[in-house]
Amino acid sequence: MSMISRQLPSMLTEAEASEMLGCSTRTLQSWRASGQGPRFVKLNGSMVRYPLKSIEDFIAGGERGPVAEGRK
Repeated sequence: MSMISRQLPSMLTEAEASEMLGCSTRTLQSWRASGQGPRFVKLNGSMVRYPLKSIEDFIAGGERGPVAEGRK
């Protein structure tokens, strides 16, 4: 393994990210256009990639705890 590959984050394609999140690639595209969703990187001006950490952070950001008793 080269020094560079050990320093770069794991990058997911749009299809891989959508599969991990359980949504369509169209949903990811919509989120990108509206500034929502996980952080992404554009390579060479058009190639979209999602760092694995950004997917993990996006999922963690949506976590919710149990609702307190008596609250609905």
